[in-house]
Order: sequence, then C-alpha cells, then structure tokens
Amino acid sequence: MGKQLKEYVISEFMNEGGYVVSRLFLVKAASLMLITLVFCGLSVNVKALNTVEVKEKFVRTYVEVAKLGREGVDVKPLVQRLKEALEKINEGKVDDAGRILNDVSERLVTLKNEAPRILMMNSLEKYVSVAAILSIPLLTYFLLPRVYLELWFKARRKWVVEK
Repeated sequence: MGKQLKEYVISEFMNEGGYVVSRLFLVKAASLMLITLVFCGLSVNVKALNTVEVKEKFVRTYVEVAKLGREGVDVKPLVQRLKEALEKINEGKVDDAGRILNDVSERLVTLKNEAPRILMMNSLEKYVSVAAILSIPLLTYFLLPRVYLELWFKARRKWVVEK
C-alpha cells in the first residue's frame, strides 16, 4: 500500500519534463494560495463591515431626521437624500451611500442648531393667524356700525330737511 501511494504521489506531482516537484515548491505554492485566500476573505469582510457600518449610520441618521420632523422642522430635502442613500445601499454602492449620509448628517446638525428658531417662528405664525381670524368678528361688531353711519352721513350730507 505504501509503495502504491508513493508511485501515485510521484505520478501526480511530475511536471512535463518528468521532474518531481519538490516539497518546498508545494509548500510555497500552498502558502501563497492560502495567503491569497486570506486577503480575499479579508477584503470581502471589510466590505461587509463597511456595508454594515453604512446601514447602521443610515438607521441612526433616519432616527435623528424623524425626531426633527416630529418637532415640526421641514425635513423633506433630508428625507429625499436618505431615499437616495437607501437606493445606493440596495444597489451595492456603499461608498456613494456613505457620502450621501455624511452630507445628510452635516445638514442635520445645521437644522438641529436652527430648530429652536424655526419652531418659534412657526409657532408665532400660527398664533398670529389664529389671532387675526378671531379678531374679525370683534372688529366687525365695533367698526361696522361706525363705518356704516359715516358712509350714510356722507351720502346724505347735501340733503335738506324741510320744516
């Protein structure tokens, strides 16, 4: 059995010239293939980690945009950019999605800083609108009779009253 195995190994590892390939060469070739496979595997894992990181960043950014939107800030442009980022992630273009998410994060920070002023202006606008609408009946009640009488007197100013 040992002799047959030796002949099989020699026949398998003979090159075209009939020379037996050395064990050192086999070890080097196997090592080179193993190193290549390890680096390929690492690059795939790095991309997978990058994809996972981008997806996590997408979720964090989405949550922040949703919070800001619930507070009353207009976040339509940010939502549109997040939609683009999600499409890029689904297409596998992780780098493009990462750039879009970075842009959205920068805009988000700016909007967070401006949020109190924006909310105050929105509230002020609503209160002024309500006050104007509620004042219409009061103004009508007080001013309409005076305006009507003024116009009536002006229209009949030249009338002469007979005795």
